[in-house]
Amino acid sequence: MGGFLFPEGISKRVDVNSLNDAKLLYYHDQLHVLWKKLEEGYKFDWTFLEIANLHSDIVREMGARDIRHYSPVNELDKVQFFSQKD
Repeated sequence: MGGFLFPEGISKRVDVNSLNDAKLLYYHDQLHVLWKKLEEGYKFDWTFLEIANLHSDIVREMGARDIRHYSPVNELDKVQFFSQKD
């Protein structure tokens, strides 16, 4: 398995409401990358559930800002988890 560089600036504990639109979209794209890397067997300090919950929060925030969520990108878009904020 080749090297995998974890995306810069991504945190599990981000307040998605505080992100500007560009950073929100960056997070969205990178979560899809992280999901794919976990599926491929890469090991890093995130779980599928953590990615799915944060993705749900981000998609919800995108909707609140009228930012279109094109899906499905990958299997992450089929997961319907919601964080403790619901």
